[in-house]
Amino acid sequence: MNYPINSVGIIGSGTMAIGIGKACIKAGYDILIYSLNTDRHNEVKQIFSLALEKVIRIKDKDVRVYDFDKKIKITAVLDFMAEVDIIIETTTEDYKVKSGILNQLDSAVAPTSPIFSNTSSLSIDQLSLSLKRPERFMGMHFINPAEVMELVELVKGKKTDERTVSIAKSFVISLNKDFIILDNSPGFVVNRLLLLLINEAIHILEEETLTVEEIDKAMVMGAKHRLGPLAIADMIGLDICLQALKNIHNMVGGNKYKPCYLLNKYIQKGFLGRKAKQGFYHYD
Repeated sequence: MNYPINSVGIIGSGTMAIGIGKACIKAGYDILIYSLNTDRHNEVKQIFSLALEKVIRIKDKDVRVYDFDKKIKITAVLDFMAEVDIIIETTTEDYKVKSGILNQLDSAVAPTSPIFSNTSSLSIDQLSLSLKRPERFMGMHFINPAEVMELVELVKGKKTDERTVSIAKSFVISLNKDFIILDNSPGFVVNRLLLLLINEAIHILEEETLTVEEIDKAMVMGAKHRLGPLAIADMIGLDICLQALKNIHNMVGGNKYKPCYLLNKYIQKGFLGRKAKQGFYHYD
């Protein structure tokens, strides 16, 4: 599939948007960030400008010849997304929020531009109901931290066409990442397995037989994981883990993915993980 991609539109300005944006900058793409939170525009622009400067210096190029304002743009006007070649939506894991933005995007972007959702647990088929052209839509689940992690889950909906799949594959490869392609399913693969492990680790912590450090040590040293499940939960964000567990639980039923009581308790205390400086661990 010969579909030239020069620019990427990213919907959102949170953790995943930042990580995906950095990966795009590293691959040489121009990026356009859409965020209604105008208070963050300068901060986000600075983050991406520093990332671009780092890439330029690594390549031993002259920073002064680069037009930073051309390579990195940020807007609160969704219609500007008509200017980009592909769009990646990274808003919160909530059907109502994502469906609303996808519905607006459907008429705002160019008819040929594919739209990808970075959802980690929501149904691609259900999200596609918000679009008049669902054939150009599919899931593109980057794993946090998106700039570093090597795998992207590409999730096809029932109406996703092969053109969209081909563009998605080529784009992910251009980011120097690998992918798996799967049909729409609850939690896909990574989160379906990972969230089960995290939830069970919290259950063990709730039993007060082992400490946070001991539970993580067991999986790092006993199963050769890079990080323990509780440290990973802190990195993802406990609120995001909770929402993803709820989403999968709603789809599969039973008790397997029912969020642990202790997870809710931590969130009520404001212990959301690294971004809040406190989760299962404390961060200075």
